[in-house]
Amino acid sequence: MLREDWYLRDRLKLRHLQILVTLASVRNLSQAARLLHTTQPALSKALGELEKMLGVNLFERLPKGLAPTTHCLGIVERAREVLGSLGRMREDLDAVDTGIDGVINIGANTSATALLLPHIILRIKSLLPGVTVRVHDGAFEDLMAGLRANRLDFLLGRFHSAEHLDNVENIGLFNIRMVAVCANGHPILKRRRVTLAQLAQWPWILPPGDGITRRGLELIFMEAGGAPPRFGVECASVLANMVIMQNSRALAVAALPTATLFASSGQLSIVPVTLPPVFGRISLLHLRDRPLHARDRLFLDCVQNVSAQLGESYLR
Repeated sequence: MLREDWYLRDRLKLRHLQILVTLASVRNLSQAARLLHTTQPALSKALGELEKMLGVNLFERLPKGLAPTTHCLGIVERAREVLGSLGRMREDLDAVDTGIDGVINIGANTSATALLLPHIILRIKSLLPGVTVRVHDGAFEDLMAGLRANRLDFLLGRFHSAEHLDNVENIGLFNIRMVAVCANGHPILKRRRVTLAQLAQWPWILPPGDGITRRGLELIFMEAGGAPPRFGVECASVLANMVIMQNSRALAVAALPTATLFASSGQLSIVPVTLPPVFGRISLLHLRDRPLHARDRLFLDCVQNVSAQLGESYLR
């Protein structure tokens, strides 16, 4: 059993935590040594020191790398949290030096960035002009890792895996409407009304992975009686999808705000069909045990107020 002050008595250094996190990520001593600008013997020595402090083996040595032990997997997230918190401390000190009102780091996916997030940013900037808002996009797993490591303050978007996460506050905002989109002049637009079965007759650009949008589309195709013709393109980039659609007969799905934005400028068309509400809701996530700054609480208020306004008129 470790004493409460073990890290002081054993002289734990932040370097030990950096080594632990890096090795858990790359699982290779030589690669970790390059990333940390040190030598492999020095890295092995530091890892041995950490294992001696903790009284456990953190990695299993394999012929071609390392494998984290259960003890390692149990503590590496704590190490990431500590390093992330220290990084945020630097931001807070810089904020004092420069006179800004701090930094809010937001992880978001495309369903939130088209319309909702810009209005939230404008609202909080009107109330707190000195605050810096940083937006980070990416896959849910990467964003959640950033949240747990204290590199991100909030996540905003549709996250199908977020319902039962430990220590995560999940604030549901509204169900967002998704629409089918295509190139201007697509033959499907000749129909005044389109059925789900008719949608499934055309090739589709599918969202990659096993996310909530992909699952929703698969449910729709199942209801329509079968999968669409294979197109072989999986892409989450709205701009890339738009170019592909403009040069093919493929369809894609997009959040209504995104689709309306591009349709209003004549870059694509919205297919006249109502998709079932199977694409989940926009949510705001934050860690329950992380103290909220005054700017964070103000951001929460802005999110809920803007969501109520836009959700009533545009997104439901």
